[in-house]
Amino acid sequence: MIKEKRNEPDKIIRVCGHEFRLYKEYDEGDGLELLIYPEFDENPEYTEDNRPFALRVDDSCEYGRCSTPDGDNPGDCGGCVFFYREQPDDPIGICMCDERRQNYRRTN
Repeated sequence: MIKEKRNEPDKIIRVCGHEFRLYKEYDEGDGLELLIYPEFDENPEYTEDNRPFALRVDDSCEYGRCSTPDGDNPGDCGGCVFFYREQPDDPIGICMCDERRQNYRRTN
């Protein structure tokens, strides 16, 4: 059951000048209202310089590199060296990996 969206969002997240307006929806399974985050896999969004937005909890991609020296796979975007966020706790950030940049062409 999806709750009708109100005019005013429940939370606004700003990342590099882009604004994400988040709304809560009721989850019958949990009996809770949960914030609904963008589905960047289904509906990609990009910065002005064509870098993809990502959620901290998204699974890392094939280009992901662990931000700790002893790790192989970051597991999620939040643990990847390419994941940029303005504040440490931000759930939405930008993938700074050139391989994932829209219209990127390798020159070598």
